[in-house]
Amino acid sequence: MIPLRIHRALIVLFVVSAFLALLDDVFVRLGVSRQLSAILSGVFAGFMVFILAYEGGPILLFCGKGLVSDPERRAKVRSALFDIGVLEERRTGERRRQGIRNLANSSDRRQGGKPSKELMYVSIVDSERFIAITVNSGRTHRAFISTRMVDFMTPGALRGVLAHEYGHVDNIHPFKQATLLGMVAAVKLSIGVPLGAVVVILLAYLFMLREWEYLADAAAVKRTSATDVLSAFDEYRAIAGEKDMNVLSEFFSGHPSIHRRVAAINSDAA
Repeated sequence: MIPLRIHRALIVLFVVSAFLALLDDVFVRLGVSRQLSAILSGVFAGFMVFILAYEGGPILLFCGKGLVSDPERRAKVRSALFDIGVLEERRTGERRRQGIRNLANSSDRRQGGKPSKELMYVSIVDSERFIAITVNSGRTHRAFISTRMVDFMTPGALRGVLAHEYGHVDNIHPFKQATLLGMVAAVKLSIGVPLGAVVVILLAYLFMLREWEYLADAAAVKRTSATDVLSAFDEYRAIAGEKDMNVLSEFFSGHPSIHRRVAAINSDAA
């Protein structure tokens, strides 16, 4: 997760809490029974969770800190997006039309020579950590990547990272996640879920996230190349010094171990 401005995050939580409290007061004034009021409040809370996740891009822009717009870094990101056939939505007007003409004339053989219509915002976060996440941003998507990743990765590895993030978009993972979180919150807050069921749901959720990483890797290979994606893993391990997770650690993680992801890519390539 990107660094947050705590006071702004608290403002968002206050607005959500105030809205739910107002709903409870309305239900009381309307004479709704306590049980039905709890169910309705839970449903509305789940809907609010869905909206927060669905509009994750603008909310993280509001709450996030350390967002930078360095021209040199942005040029490196734009170049990678251009190479993998993803155009930044910020390129509007003549700049965007020229970008589409350039893409059609020169680079995007993977799209059959046609300009890509797929768009994704990219924000750069000033952080020494390796950050790369993609969230829903209404009808489009926004990726957040750290300055350390942009500065230290080669162009090929950066293409692999951004292609992976767009792999989540290709598979509609951000929207699916927003829907799932909203449904789970609605059920939990309206009728309640036993502790044992909560544990099972959490483990199933982590398993789903790990499977999504494999799917995003496969989509990234198709969009760029196995070489770029494997370069991203190799450079990440070399710079961050991350070691392979054992099976037990992976069981409680939302990401598979890198060596298993590399093996899956090599297996698909073979």
